[in-house]
Amino acid sequence: NAAGVLANHETAKVPQVEVATSRKIKVFSAEAYSHLASPPIMSLVAYMYAASSLDLMRGWIWAWIHVVLAVVFPVVVLITMVRRHEVSHIELVKRSQRIMPLMFTLTLTGYSLFLMEMGGAPYLLRQLTWANCLMLLALLVVTRWWKISMHAAGVSLTGAFLWKMTGSPVLLIVMAAAMASARVYLHRHTPAQVAAGTA
Repeated sequence: NAAGVLANHETAKVPQVEVATSRKIKVFSAEAYSHLASPPIMSLVAYMYAASSLDLMRGWIWAWIHVVLAVVFPVVVLITMVRRHEVSHIELVKRSQRIMPLMFTLTLTGYSLFLMEMGGAPYLLRQLTWANCLMLLALLVVTRWWKISMHAAGVSLTGAFLWKMTGSPVLLIVMAAAMASARVYLHRHTPAQVAAGTA
């Protein structure tokens, strides 16, 4: 009898282990995608794709000027803020901690746009930077009262840009759906927050 009880107990453990392992894999996948398709990475992808499609040296130069100013610099500042404990997490989990980084990034993106307009950057890059400015402004305004998903917004903007460039909405649909699922699964956002970010 004791052997039978022990066998049943061991058998019951197997599904629990499988469930725990499955959840770990899902969490790892959701976090990996959130990092790989984070707003800075999506911005980098969009500008590199734009520069490659222009096939002009000045296109690459302007793309990298923007990336350094409005992507790399804000990320470095954000990492510094995390290390100084001015914000609790690099993903800015707390809504109140998002205002200053958003304002900083919007300011640098606006400055990048000013340089592009004054310097005669390719029209495609100026269009993309205008879109980035408008997205950041909308995120900043909404974030003052509500925790909208910046990950969903970044993926959607890049996906929409790739749709315009390739003529196919497949990447937009796949990337946006994957990001929405990841953010909700990780309990970082509600379905409404990722839907608003995607829109």
